[in-house]
Amino acid sequence: MTAKINFTADEWKVLADAPLVVGGAIAAASPGDIVGAVKEGIAIINAMMSAAQRHPNSQLIREVVPKGVSREQIDLWVKFVRTMMQQSEPARLRAVCVETCQKVAMILHSKADPQEADEFKRWLLEIGEGVANAANEARNVGVNVSPQEAELLSTIASALGVTHIPSPPSAQSYHYP
Repeated sequence: MTAKINFTADEWKVLADAPLVVGGAIAAASPGDIVGAVKEGIAIINAMMSAAQRHPNSQLIREVVPKGVSREQIDLWVKFVRTMMQQSEPARLRAVCVETCQKVAMILHSKADPQEADEFKRWLLEIGEGVANAANEARNVGVNVSPQEAELLSTIASALGVTHIPSPPSAQSYHYP
């Protein structure tokens, strides 16, 4: 199994930050109202944890999002996302996200079991989908994913080297822990 010990400190930082970077870039991808922004911000953490629960056999995911995450860890994640979103324009967040996903793909290709690497990359996409589905964009009832978010999800999939098949919205129900 692929575990944290297989990676350098710099590589691990890229892998551990990737879910937050993906979630933040998706949340910033399309303009929305403050309620939508709050929902998407909360959804980043919820999506990480919910998506991790769907991959119980992935040592790598379990080490990024351990079971029984402390309130302090959640607060650190929220602070990271808030800082990232406040200090960057959407275009900059998008560029950072794509670069991060490319690095993730390279790191996993060189050091992880191929099946575990694919599972981790798909987990990142699930997080992006969860955030994109968190709020109705432009008050279009039933339309949760904006065109900008959908396009960014496809770009993320390409950067990760995986095929993007959007999950149905019903699979995207997240609950704050």
